[in-house]
Amino acid sequence: MSLPRPEPLAPELLYRVCDPAALPFATTAELPDSQEPLGQDRAVEAIRFAIGMRHRGFNLFALGPEGTGRRSLVMQYLTQAAARQPVPDDWVYVNDFGEGHRPRALRLPAGRAIRFKKDMEWLTQELAAALPAGFEAEEYRAKRQVLEQGFKERQEQAFGAVGEELMFRGYAFQLLAGAFGPWPVTCVFAVLFALAHMGNLGSWWLGTVNTGLWGLLLGISMWRSGALWLPIGLHFGWNFVLPLAGARLSGFTLGLTGYELKWNAPIWLSGGEYGPEGSLLTTLACALLTLWLWRSGVVRQPSLLLDPRPAEESEEDTPIPGENALR
Repeated sequence: MSLPRPEPLAPELLYRVCDPAALPFATTAELPDSQEPLGQDRAVEAIRFAIGMRHRGFNLFALGPEGTGRRSLVMQYLTQAAARQPVPDDWVYVNDFGEGHRPRALRLPAGRAIRFKKDMEWLTQELAAALPAGFEAEEYRAKRQVLEQGFKERQEQAFGAVGEELMFRGYAFQLLAGAFGPWPVTCVFAVLFALAHMGNLGSWWLGTVNTGLWGLLLGISMWRSGALWLPIGLHFGWNFVLPLAGARLSGFTLGLTGYELKWNAPIWLSGGEYGPEGSLLTTLACALLTLWLWRSGVVRQPSLLLDPRPAEESEEDTPIPGENALR
């Protein structure tokens, strides 16, 4: 069965006739400008309704073919609504140096964000020129040298006590003391300890004597404890206390606290350039520390070098290590 063929349309049916005489204007220039989109009444109503929502969590989506002016239409009504609202604060993001992946948000008064941005750009340019110049200045080099010197002196203070104890109360001291007895070796090494400091700044006879007394005290502490920990602790404590008070240490100024202690007293009381170690105060301190060490109940540790076991002694006759070390 075939469908009937449609009748052709007459030319007058293919277009709508508009009579210009029926229009209330001569040209479109006589018409006022319209801000409303033509034929988009429902879209305009939806936009106004969305802008009127005062609660969080609501969003406005404009869908439609590309090039139809969706964005322009929405921005037009948003701009009109924003003009009737108070001016909001500015928000800027700045880097958080503690957590680089989480920038910090700063709330600024309206209009300050642009000024803040310009100020930061100016600061960046200034720092790019000022920082290299500052690191090359003579004042910076002098301060850096002072800091490096202070760090070096602190290292010497920390490791000086350990190094000197290993040298004067270490393997050689213990080996010889185990062979020849504690007192002769302790006295010999105390003298060597004093002679090693004779070349220091401001050294004089009382300072040398006191340094020898310190060597004797540290040797006794080695015998009393049976280990290097006690003489290292005493040596480090003394090396820490004097610089902490601003005093010189065996003729050296460590600058631990940034100030220097100077006495207007006779050399036998102040120690002169050698520091308090060259005074009678250190002599008294050595005597008191030796008395305390002699009477203290230090638990002695066994030592293979200090307490060698004679081969000819039986197991029953073997003395307790260190029992008669300082009798």
